[in-house]
Amino acid sequence: MDISVIIVNYNVKYFLEQALFSLKKAAGDFSVEYIVVDNASSDGSADYIRENFPEVRLIANSENLGFGRANNQGLKLASGKYLLLVNPDTVVGEDTLRVLIDNLDRHKEIGAIGPKILDRAGKFDPGCRRGFPTPFAAFSKLSGLAALFPKSKVFNQYNMTYLEANTACEVDSLAGSFMLVRREVYEKTRGFDEDYFMYGEDLDWCYRIKQAGWQVYYQPRAEIIHYGGESALRSRVDVRREFFRAMHLFVRKHFTGKMALALPLLQLGIYIRYLIDWCALRLPLLRAPALDLLLLNAGLVAGRFLRYGEFSPHPQLLPAYIIYNIFWLGTMLFFGVYGRKKGSILNTILAIISGLAVLYSFTYFFKQFAFSRFVLLFTGWVTLTAIPGWRLIVLRLSQMRKIREFFRRRALLIGIDELSLKIAKKSREKSGYPIKVVGFLDKRHDRLGHIMAGIEIVGSFEEAEQIIDKLSIEEVIFSGASIPYGEIVRFIDRFQGRTAFKVIPETALESSDGEAPFLELGFSRRRGILRRWKKVK
Repeated sequence: MDISVIIVNYNVKYFLEQALFSLKKAAGDFSVEYIVVDNASSDGSADYIRENFPEVRLIANSENLGFGRANNQGLKLASGKYLLLVNPDTVVGEDTLRVLIDNLDRHKEIGAIGPKILDRAGKFDPGCRRGFPTPFAAFSKLSGLAALFPKSKVFNQYNMTYLEANTACEVDSLAGSFMLVRREVYEKTRGFDEDYFMYGEDLDWCYRIKQAGWQVYYQPRAEIIHYGGESALRSRVDVRREFFRAMHLFVRKHFTGKMALALPLLQLGIYIRYLIDWCALRLPLLRAPALDLLLLNAGLVAGRFLRYGEFSPHPQLLPAYIIYNIFWLGTMLFFGVYGRKKGSILNTILAIISGLAVLYSFTYFFKQFAFSRFVLLFTGWVTLTAIPGWRLIVLRLSQMRKIREFFRRRALLIGIDELSLKIAKKSREKSGYPIKVVGFLDKRHDRLGHIMAGIEIVGSFEEAEQIIDKLSIEEVIFSGASIPYGEIVRFIDRFQGRTAFKVIPETALESSDGEAPFLELGFSRRRGILRRWKKVK
């Protein structure tokens, strides 16, 4: 057996299916066995594999054992000369395996090798070739110094962003999402350390591979697409916490004796990163309260101007402003306006009325903090009009057909077959469809200008770049039934995140709606709107 492919799956059966299709096409003349370890998925993945891929050796776990332990289960069953670890949310080019195995055959000193990885937006993923997280490297990564100075060799020892993505080189570590290892390397190092649940186990194994005398190599001539994080999105595991834990575990395991004094630096980096992530997660939640408070205070200031002809409040009124804001915000929180009832206009109005009642009572009993009754009445009118008003506008805009039509993503279909024609027909006939197909690209040149399913063939595969810019394309959709995966990967690599991409698996025709397994690599609505606005201007 040439290659044993081990895939650990958790609740991503359609991604897994696409990965298996692309791997089988990439296998070529190699003899390959496929081992899927399912970590107690709840989406029917195990049954799906049994029914649709009987040739796959399936290990169905009754609980989620984590990435490292599950991979070790597959490695113990593997019989191949080479052992390939693959994440299920992956698309593999046709020549990827050949390029990697050719490198291993020609360079016996290489124990593990990995490809260039593109993320869901078609951008290079620096995590596919990394340095070891020494305390200083981990601190630079976690604290954000590496992001601030991406070309610095000092601060980017971990992600190595100072190197060009297309530079083949020996590295410290590869990504466990796609890593090819010699059998003798596995037999000597025994695979992953199961103390890691997810994250860090690939770093740890590569560290031990290098300690055992082999090289770890990055080869960008081999390319894959890794959607990234799909299983984590469907998991209850705190992935950020696991990442920080893995960093700490790696350093404590391998560097404690050498760099014990530097461990507090790593801990500081972890705390800084926790704080940054905590703030980033909560900032979107503050938009509605911030806008509401702005409107409340705008009403107070405008009322004072109408009553007294001045904008600036007296210093003694500053406590009143603060107390009014706190009381009013408290009533909004009590009525669930920023939580479970955030879409309720009625609850918003009730919260405002209740808050104003509290403020009027406060004014009556504490004259030293009071605004004039006119100011309060004016503020009440402004808040009752503006605060439910902006919510109503947002609600109505999302329901308006013309607005929905404007926000439909302008899409280009590549590959003309039964599958893509079905998508084009749906796009043309259904107004609520999320994409608006504006053209086909064909690999043939003799059908330019022809109409297929009501959509024009606007150009050839080679003209993609000009056509995407000319037609303000926001999303490129490939039919996996007619476009080789290797061509898809190379195409996406050329565009480096300039537009979004999707791949329709061959089995989409068999699904209930013809497109259930749509695999999305990336989409940025803001970029598409901006591009369209510039064209209008």
